[in-house]
Amino acid sequence: MQKNRKPLWPFILSLSLHLLLMLIFAIGLHFDPILIEAVPQTEIIQATLVEDLPSTPQTKATKASTKKPVKQEKPIVDKGEPIVAKPKVNALIEQKKADAKQKAAEAE
Repeated sequence: MQKNRKPLWPFILSLSLHLLLMLIFAIGLHFDPILIEAVPQTEIIQATLVEDLPSTPQTKATKASTKKPVKQEKPIVDKGEPIVAKPKVNALIEQKKADAKQKAAEAE
């Protein structure tokens, strides 16, 4: 007889969940949201107007004297200079070349 009964407990839980969700939805429809109107704030724009005056020799001279000379950075490696590796690296390269020559000589 127990096998013929369907489980009632999961059905009750799901029904209560659905009813709760529908109740929350209905309560949400009942209340209107409160609208807060924002007061527009005045914008403060800070700007300066500069009028372009016709250039005179005197203004050209003052502009030229106020400019600072730009230092050109020296490149790290000149194109004409060969790149010199560290002595340890050079020694390892020479050792590998010698080993390769020795293996080639032994193979012949």
